[in-house]
Amino acid sequence: MSNAKKVEKLIKQLNNNLDLYEVPKYKIIESSIKNMGHTYTVHNLEAEMEDGGVYFGDVEEIIFNNQYDLMGFLIDSIVDIIFSDKIIEIMFDSNNIKIELIG
Repeated sequence: MSNAKKVEKLIKQLNNNLDLYEVPKYKIIESSIKNMGHTYTVHNLEAEMEDGGVYFGDVEEIIFNNQYDLMGFLIDSIVDIIFSDKIIEIMFDSNNIKIELIG
């Protein structure tokens, strides 16, 4: 499956969670080789694909206000996206982003 198809699957999963849960809550863990990373919680996570990029946002604008990696990246920079139960892991060359549905 191509990375673009995996991103489409990720977006569909986030949209499904918006339908299934009143206010979906996610724990985000951003890790990289260079630093310890960041862990934070967001509500109503949404994503869209545009012009070869993927852009994320949340209802409280935590991602945007803190300029977290999840804010946006190029589809071509993705090494893989792994889907398991309530966790989606986006892998890059030197970092990864784990998105866990927690409620």
